Amino acid sequence: MLLAREADSVWLQPGENAHVRMARYEYLLNWQPSSSREAWGPPQARPLRRLSDAYFGVADVTGAKVVTSSGVLEVKLLPTIAPAAVRNFVDLAEAGFFDGQIFHQVVPGLIAETGDPHGTGLGGPGYTIRDEYSLTPFGRGSLGMARASKDKAGSRWFISQRREPQFDGRYTNFGQVTDGWAVLDHIRLGDTIESIVIQRRSQ
Repeated sequence: MLLAREADSVWLQPGENAHVRMARYEYLLNWQPSSSREAWGPPQARPLRRLSDAYFGVADVTGAKVVTSSGVLEVKLLPTIAPAAVRNFVDLAEAGFFDGQIFHQVVPGLIAETGDPHGTGLGGPGYTIRDEYSLTPFGRGSLGMARASKDKAGSRWFISQRREPQFDGRYTNFGQVTDGWAVLDHIRLGDTIESIVIQRRSQ
């Protein structure tokens, strides 16, 4: 039997399909002896060893330029906090999945949500990923993964327009707006994502 560290290196090769790595990542997290776990329920971080963002090929990802019909948002992504969510976002963005999608749910002063290819708030990419709870607070401009239920996130994501303590530890927080605050405040229902450009550190 492989030791946990050896299994990590064998199972999570950086060049592998991201969604295969996510499935294996979930298995490894769930592989912990039950005696090593505490209650998983929100609003606390999951007490499971965290695998490096490098396993998902996102260690060099720094942020994204989100071009909307209302203007441009500059976003910092958080691969060390939510590597699976960041990898998922990066893969979908670079495949053009979000281009042309609308903000299907907007509550002015609260949240703006997008990422549903059907524009109904019920669609997704055809798969789901596991939640990555953390103690990173949802503040103004935080990016969160929307989901139908626990561990059922896919492609829908939202931006908080104010501090939202009720989201802390209950949704995956995977990014933060760093510029474009006036744009964030003016996003309206039906506005569109024109493009998302992923930013990485220079080698």
